[in-house]
Amino acid sequence: TPARDGLFPGTGIAMVLPRVSTNALAGLIEEVDAAPFSGKAGMADLADSLQLEADELFPIAETLQLLRFAELRGAEIILTVTGRRYAEAEV
Repeated sequence: TPARDGLFPGTGIAMVLPRVSTNALAGLIEEVDAAPFSGKAGMADLADSLQLEADELFPIAETLQLLRFAELRGAEIILTVTGRRYAEAEV
């Protein structure tokens, strides 16, 4: 039986996250937070800006959603309050 103790079916303590570096996660948060996106970006525009292919961008975006730093709505990624706070924080 799949784990269902998370918000999304198949998520929870037993879920395996995609292999994504912490630098990629932080970089995507910072890119979406910065101008011209200001916290909300179309995935196609973001891929062009970062020079990434969709298969490289989506695992990063999905991981940010699972960690509650962003929400994926259709073809857009929107930073949550926590994601915006992370982007503005100092090292």
